[in-house]
This record gives sequence, C-alpha cells and structure tokens, in this order.
Amino acid sequence: MSGFSCTTCGSPLSEGAKFCTSCGNPIRSSRQFTSEAHLSSNASVSRKGISGSAKITYTLLILALFGIFVVIFMSHLPGGSHPVIANQPDVVMASMFTDVVLAPEPISVQVVSGKITFPLSELLAKKMVEFDYHSDNVTIPLLA
Repeated sequence: MSGFSCTTCGSPLSEGAKFCTSCGNPIRSSRQFTSEAHLSSNASVSRKGISGSAKITYTLLILALFGIFVVIFMSHLPGGSHPVIANQPDVVMASMFTDVVLAPEPISVQVVSGKITFPLSELLAKKMVEFDYHSDNVTIPLLA
C-alpha cells in the first residue's frame, strides 16, 4: 500500500495500515473497493424487482387458483339438489284439506308386539284420528 495517501487528509500511508496515522480515518484496500463495487452492482439488480411478464404470470396463476376455490366452494354450498332427495317418489295424493277444518276423532287401536294397528278406512273417513299408546306405566297420545 505504499504510495497511497489518505483520502481524507492526504497523509502518506504505510503498508498494511488499517487507519490513517494523522486523522484516524479507516483505510480501505483496493480489494475492498472492488468487492464493494461488485456488491453494489448486485444490489442494483436485486432492487429492480420482477419483470412485467412474471407479474402477469403470477397474477394469472393467483386468479386461476381463486377461481378454482370459488367453484369448489359454490359446489359444496347447501341448498342444491341432493341425490337422495332427488330420487324420492312424488306424492300424488293431496296432503292438505284447505276447505275443511280438521279435528282429531278418537278411535280404538290394537297393539301387538309393540306395533300399533287400526283400519285405514277409519283414517280416510275421519281424515284425522287420535289414540293413546299404553306401555309400562307410560301413556303416549298420538295423532294420525
């Protein structure tokens, strides 16, 4: 490093000196200058960011993933046709008598092995029937 002088005060520097003996300024070697120049050129490359085509590619990729998510999400929302419900038979007979006031009429039923039976003709004639199911100290009122 002989022949070099301090960049701050201009004093001559001895070989291998890390600091100027006159002003105390830190001395950089020529290797440090070249490595700093190399680092600053690499830093400028990394500061440029990604290219415009890469931005477009990433944006399209994100939009495609979002679209796939929306399609999957919408297909799993409740309220659509369920295959079990769609395969149920249609009810042909009307279930409500809008012009008739229905009042339950009591009937007698038979209970055999836990099964309640009564004639269907009584239900069709009276439209609504009531009865009690008796079992082991429990009475359950039922409507049909």
